[in-house]
Amino acid sequence: MDTAVEIHPKEKHFTFDKIPGLTGKVAVVTGGNAGIGYITCRELARKKCTSAIEKIKSETGNQNIEFLHLNLKSSKSVKECAENFLAKNLPLHILFYLRSSQPARIVNVSSRGHLLVEGGIELEKLSDPNAYDAMQRYALSKLANILFTNELNKQYLEGEQIYANSLHPGLVDTQMLRRNYLSFSETFLSSSISTEDGAITTLYCAMVVPHYTSPEIEEKNYRGMYFDPFGIEGEKSSCAKDYDLAKKLWEFTENLINEILSQE
Repeated sequence: MDTAVEIHPKEKHFTFDKIPGLTGKVAVVTGGNAGIGYITCRELARKKCTSAIEKIKSETGNQNIEFLHLNLKSSKSVKECAENFLAKNLPLHILFYLRSSQPARIVNVSSRGHLLVEGGIELEKLSDPNAYDAMQRYALSKLANILFTNELNKQYLEGEQIYANSLHPGLVDTQMLRRNYLSFSETFLSSSISTEDGAITTLYCAMVVPHYTSPEIEEKNYRGMYFDPFGIEGEKSSCAKDYDLAKKLWEFTENLINEILSQE
């Protein structure tokens, strides 16, 4: 049995060579130092997109790349990073994870791991470090990515030319995968794809040039969609389609952020 074929399709709906010139476009990519984030930055830079250093510059010849310090564990760092970007007075065309230059994209990297969650998210348990094991926490976080994307579209993006979608990049062969899942069989690990292929779906969702590449994002008004490799529509779990849960998670998150910010 060819496990690799079962996990990832043979044909690629989208490839790097379909990325158009992105001169003048601005992207913010979190985690751009390694793995999928690095490849995403590299390919955006290759197409002259101002991406958010020396290795990418040397590989692509694009000098319009700048590092912004961001520690996602610190709300203070997040605020400072946002302020530093705004101070540059640049439009924002692509946000990987505001209402700025349109049309624009917001891309949230989730995972097929969200399918492991049954029964939704019990919000009252999220602060309990003993409530879930590592795999359960991972699956919950990926479900939360999709729910956040759904509610973001509903709360702020209706009627705007800003398209927020989530995706599963594939089972990507990264150091993180091998470090965290050494118990996986070699057959399973051999089904993984390269970081280059892992970045394809992310870049597909990010393209902001209408009617050239990923035109169906605008033409089909894809908002809150979930994509599988390599740029094809994926199937969300029933929990990921729970819009009441998405609203509750949004409100829970807002309250938690406000509580933390009030203490700083």
